[in-house]
Amino acid sequence: MWKSIANFFNSAKKRLKRVWGRIIKGAFGYFMASVLDFAKEVVKSLEIEDLTNDKKREKAFNTIMKEGMRLGLFYKNNWINIIINIALGIVREEF
Repeated sequence: MWKSIANFFNSAKKRLKRVWGRIIKGAFGYFMASVLDFAKEVVKSLEIEDLTNDKKREKAFNTIMKEGMRLGLFYKNNWINIIINIALGIVREEF
């Protein structure tokens, strides 16, 4: 009996992880679609400024975070860093 209960909870836990993973991926996709064009413009404008790379990243991070907040999106900091890296790759390919 205990083994079947344990199996039930393990199975439920695995299903919940899969569903949660899909929710997170969907939320990130929505966030990314909402701010990627904005992030590309921010990164493009910062590429020509005379700042250190750290200052450029900090400025981009803060600007993109504020735009996300303006849109009512709440996200983790690492999502912003991923968006910056994607935008930077796109902008550098265009040059």
